[in-house]
Amino acid sequence: RAASPRGVSLAGRAEAMAADEGVHISEEARQREAALLEWTSVKCADGTSIDLDEGWNKLEECGISVLHDILLGETTDTKPFGVRGHISLFTISFKLCSHAGTSDYSTELYERHKASTESFLQDRVVPMLRQKDGYDLMRALVRVWQNHKDLSRWMFRLFMHLDKGIVINNGLPTLTSCSLQAFYTHVFVDICPRVRENVLDLIARDRNGERVDAEAVREAVEMYQAMGMASRVTDVENITVALRRPTDLRVYQDEFETPFLANTRLHFAAQSRTWLEESDVPTYLMKAETAAVTEEMRCSQYMHASTMPKLVKACMEELVVAHRDTLVQAVKDVLRAINSSTTSGTFRIPEHHVETLRRMFELFVRTHALDPENADYNLIEFMANGFRDYIKEMGAQLLEARAAEVEAALQQLRELMGGLPSARIPAYREDGLQQLMAAVGEDKGALMERLVRGVTEEGDAEAVAALTSLDLRSKRLGPEAALALAWALHRCTALHTLRLASNQLGMEGVSALAAVLPHCAALQTLTLGHNGLGDDGVGLLAQVLPSCLSLQSLGLNGCNISGRGAQALVSVLPQCTTLQTLGLSHNSIDAAGKAALQQVKARCVALNSIHT
Repeated sequence: RAASPRGVSLAGRAEAMAADEGVHISEEARQREAALLEWTSVKCADGTSIDLDEGWNKLEECGISVLHDILLGETTDTKPFGVRGHISLFTISFKLCSHAGTSDYSTELYERHKASTESFLQDRVVPMLRQKDGYDLMRALVRVWQNHKDLSRWMFRLFMHLDKGIVINNGLPTLTSCSLQAFYTHVFVDICPRVRENVLDLIARDRNGERVDAEAVREAVEMYQAMGMASRVTDVENITVALRRPTDLRVYQDEFETPFLANTRLHFAAQSRTWLEESDVPTYLMKAETAAVTEEMRCSQYMHASTMPKLVKACMEELVVAHRDTLVQAVKDVLRAINSSTTSGTFRIPEHHVETLRRMFELFVRTHALDPENADYNLIEFMANGFRDYIKEMGAQLLEARAAEVEAALQQLRELMGGLPSARIPAYREDGLQQLMAAVGEDKGALMERLVRGVTEEGDAEAVAALTSLDLRSKRLGPEAALALAWALHRCTALHTLRLASNQLGMEGVSALAAVLPHCAALQTLTLGHNGLGDDGVGLLAQVLPSCLSLQSLGLNGCNISGRGAQALVSVLPQCTTLQTLGLSHNSIDAAGKAALQQVKARCVALNSIHT
């Protein structure tokens, strides 16, 4: 039980606080609060109890109803009450429950607080929303959700003592929990199906190239993410604490993500059929590749991160797996076209066919990575079989004509295809795997082991999607652990930063990493400094750098590189169209090598900094 400090009146404290804080409210609100303060002061001075109905009417008239009007835009005031009003309203609320010698209306006040919020939502908010449609409805619901969070904050300020008393003593849901549950039950459940259709319609327009309000879509989707918490929470102290809790995605997944993914499948099923009818396969592959990248960007802009792997899978199934036979036949057609252009025992793949095969191979690799154990996703095997049959067909002719050129042609095919990363990496050893697990730490060790061994568990897709950075600097990995790491990397589809400086990788480790780097499609930053790579190790890296299509920063500081290694880099840098920064400090590059590096920079599309 609490009481006012002796010698200081309620009115005196309110006046002092209002003067200190400089609260500005309208003249109408000032008069209302002055009358409320006078009434409250009288009730506190004579020591009599406040009747429940009398006190609640004052709370509604001077506090709750004013707050409701402001949230619905039915008044020009921007704050429901100033310092005088807040002190008076809280004093009334507190005196109804805990003032010595008076009746305790805690239970009744708790129920009226709850009923007041529910009545406001049912009688004033929902009817307003039901009168709106389309984009206006979506924006209105988002605004109502923002307003409801403000409502929860203000109501908590007036009745917070209930959380410290009756709620704790009787195991009841907190005031904020009741408010959030009321919004979910009386507003969201009623309006969400219509809003979901509006959001999905905007996303469909975005896919069709129309300009949409991206911020409105993002805010609406974030509201779905918050509803999982709102539907089940019982113990949060206030709205700020509630919104900081780990996201409960059950409502988001059931009410939004599942319909969104179904719409995505329908969209790309129809779109892919149209593309194939209107375009040749090379053009289709280009459109499919662009669509997959754009959809990932859209997901990162609007959705929760856990949706990304599901969305990628839906896209790949409709764009690639559903048209497997057509795409496999396209491989054969390309090979047949190459065969018809081969004359006089010579072999060369025309550039436009190289681009077609590259796109096809990259799409097939991404599809296979979604479910390596599912044969329907293994289009790489169909592509490999097509090349195998083609090579058999060509083999006899080329062997008879020019055996040396046959070997050159096969080498070109090997470089084009690359094969699955596991086909080019030596088998890992158990001690190397254990060393790698120790280096990455307990939180990632078990996941890394499964990635190396090629086995998966429930939840691994989300964990891999969240694995965007690996910092293994100065972990003394050595060649054995580097070999195990290479087996894991091609399954780390979201990894964009890999730091391996000072690890004594050796030529075996560098060779394994070089084999897998082209398959790390998201990798943007790679540091290999102080590993003693030498010119031979840098030569291996140089061969694969043009295939690292996202790499922006490469660190090779202190790697014992001489002019010969610098020349190996110079020969490939113009083909590295995304590389922006190259670190080569603390090496033994001679003046000619440094000059060549600076000269080649002018011929590079993105390269703007070479540190020697």
